[in-house]
Amino acid sequence: MRLRFVILCLLGLFFINTSILHAQDEAVLTATTNDVANFRAGPELTYSIITTLDAGTTVLVDGRRSDNLWLRVNYNGQQGWIFAGLLDVQGNIESLPIVESATIGATTNTSANPEARDATRVVANFRTGPSTAYSIIATLPANTPLVLMGRNAESTWVQVSVDGQTGWIFASLITTLQPIRELPIQEAPPLTVNNVSVPASVGNSAPTGIISGIGARATQIFRAGQTLGNRADVFSKVGDSISTNPLFLYPVGVGGLVLDAYAYLQPTVEYFSKTPARTHNSFANESLAVRSGWTSGDVLAVGNGASGICLADESPLVCEYRVTKPAVALIMLGTNDVLRGIDSATYRANMQAIITTSINMGVIPVISTLPDNLNGQGQRVLEFNAILRSLAVANGIPLWDYWAALQGLPSSGISSDGYHPSFDPATGQTGVFTPQYMQYGYNVRNYTALVVLDTLRRQVLER
Repeated sequence: MRLRFVILCLLGLFFINTSILHAQDEAVLTATTNDVANFRAGPELTYSIITTLDAGTTVLVDGRRSDNLWLRVNYNGQQGWIFAGLLDVQGNIESLPIVESATIGATTNTSANPEARDATRVVANFRTGPSTAYSIIATLPANTPLVLMGRNAESTWVQVSVDGQTGWIFASLITTLQPIRELPIQEAPPLTVNNVSVPASVGNSAPTGIISGIGARATQIFRAGQTLGNRADVFSKVGDSISTNPLFLYPVGVGGLVLDAYAYLQPTVEYFSKTPARTHNSFANESLAVRSGWTSGDVLAVGNGASGICLADESPLVCEYRVTKPAVALIMLGTNDVLRGIDSATYRANMQAIITTSINMGVIPVISTLPDNLNGQGQRVLEFNAILRSLAVANGIPLWDYWAALQGLPSSGISSDGYHPSFDPATGQTGVFTPQYMQYGYNVRNYTALVVLDTLRRQVLER
């Protein structure tokens, strides 16, 4: 009898331990970085970088932000955050617990810095309410002192007082001495839509040379897409690491935008921010048709789609269009084709296939030219860009001449690696369009992307 009791107890302990181990397995997933990735102290670009991980680095993922755009990971015994688009995760991230950071805005250690205070971290828009849809009271320089008044329910916006005037600032743009979630929740004021004034020096149309080819064909594609159920206020991103990087458009979608002299673009920001594309609004959405290292052929390859979302017989491009139902696609592929020595005929055929697939699914394909390559392959970039320009004309579709927009910038807007766009390493702010920041390739890319979307909105989507 006693032996039977002991055996039952041992079996019970075995099943309990097995259950615990199984639960632990479900709470932690393995992932590999698909590009160079910043390992940050918190789930935003404004948090400090702990270290930078090379592509192919294995990490353990044990949590996620509620919008699935950032994942909490463990690397060499240290905990931090990496943008989800830079990780290939083995398993379903929805099984991970939501573990929001203690404060959305980066905090300051007052014991280490006795002069710490509540202040703006970078240039920040001071708005009448907690959304980019509210008007801008003023644009505040970095290190502007703030008096904290409250927050919105999601803790993504903070109500502050500046020189006796009350307004709101996006949380990731400020430094606070206390967790933002400890502030009282404040009601947002009524939203009134005002006409946006356009600076005389900027005008209300696309700068010459950035976009061409928006005509009757684009309207025809758009109308066909509407009959297929595509959504006029949603766009997709199609590309490689230059597009999957959170420096591209993500700041626009989460409130990190400072338009400066380009206030006429605000209605377009609001237009594409109101509808969830899939994981977020179109600017911050995690596209199924972008991945680090992809060539023009990879996005067309059946079997390359996201597991559990894409069908077995569809390409990532078709999957993205089927799931997201966009009206427009911003397409830039070819940087990796240059690096891998893919011949011009293959590149032309792949890009034509991407264009044809887009048109057949009622999506306006906007083809972007490639940025320079400073590693001795610049001539091939010019060759590929000539192909892209000819395809745009032949198909009657929009051309976004990003290469032309970069000419005249320091190092042609290219970073030290020779092919990725540049950005300010001190702040990482690629959604700021002040003259200081418009010397960087990613800032110019985000600005010209908004110009493209604004032109399409006014000339096609809202007509």
